[in-house]
Amino acid sequence: YKNLVEFLNFHGFKSLIKRTESFFDYKYTKEELKKETFIELSCSLKDFPYLAKKAMDMGKISICLSQDHKNSKYLATISFDTNSNYFFKLKPLKEELVMLNKNDEMEIEAKDFISFIKPILEEESILKIFYDFKEFIRFFNYSNDFSKAKSIDDIMMMSYLLDGPGKKNNFQILLEKYLNYNHYNENEIFLASNILALHKLFTTLLIREQSYFTYNRIEKNMPLVVYKMERNGIKLSSIALQKISEDFTLKLAKLEEKIYIKAGCQFNIASPKQLGEILYEKLSLPLLQKKSKTGAFVTDAETLEELSDLGYDIAD
Repeated sequence: YKNLVEFLNFHGFKSLIKRTESFFDYKYTKEELKKETFIELSCSLKDFPYLAKKAMDMGKISICLSQDHKNSKYLATISFDTNSNYFFKLKPLKEELVMLNKNDEMEIEAKDFISFIKPILEEESILKIFYDFKEFIRFFNYSNDFSKAKSIDDIMMMSYLLDGPGKKNNFQILLEKYLNYNHYNENEIFLASNILALHKLFTTLLIREQSYFTYNRIEKNMPLVVYKMERNGIKLSSIALQKISEDFTLKLAKLEEKIYIKAGCQFNIASPKQLGEILYEKLSLPLLQKKSKTGAFVTDAETLEELSDLGYDIAD
């Protein structure tokens, strides 16, 4: 009863709340109804039309796939805000991947979920938000064509611009770092509402760091581009590749000659040891970072960029 009233209150069905209170002979206080509620609802096929309409009305939807390792079930959660999640139990396309409970009437065939979600993915007016869109596609074994998907935002791609690649882009780590989320129950971590919370914050941070243009024009499109390449393959021109290789070789030779002139001698540019000796001992450039544990000078890309910003042309 409590969950039903919270759901009705959350969606603004005030008249239904009164009828429900009358039916159960219990009335919620105004204070109880004012409390912010977190809604978790198990859904089935019959809920698809309602959720599709809600996606159109809201103009955005967050989608998350995960696996409940306790009972080997695949779960999909859908959310339109940070306070609610709609749950689906999915049967994968290859049933041998999971032990199925044949008596579970709430389980949905993956093909039925695809039939529901695909029109939403292809609707440009609806923003679709994922943690890893490419992994979402991979779940369905690339047997379905998602190439017409539009208006996709990807939390993982946003995090690349904020934190760089690596393990720090793990979903749980992102929740702990940015939302102080310390729940370790996997079913509480992989929720669509958590994706929405990160998306709102990441959008603000990217704008603040003047990186949103790069994300919006380049990074956000990469998952779909890579998916199309993996699904359809790519066509290469050996003649064009050969010309590019020759052009790069020529440009590198000219750059090397400029570096040798500035250094006053020839050396192995690809050797961090020799490069460090030239920059810091022969040319006396400022040592921006301490030497490594092995005693070698630091000559990584970030350090060279800092030297370049300080006006040292040889670091360009």
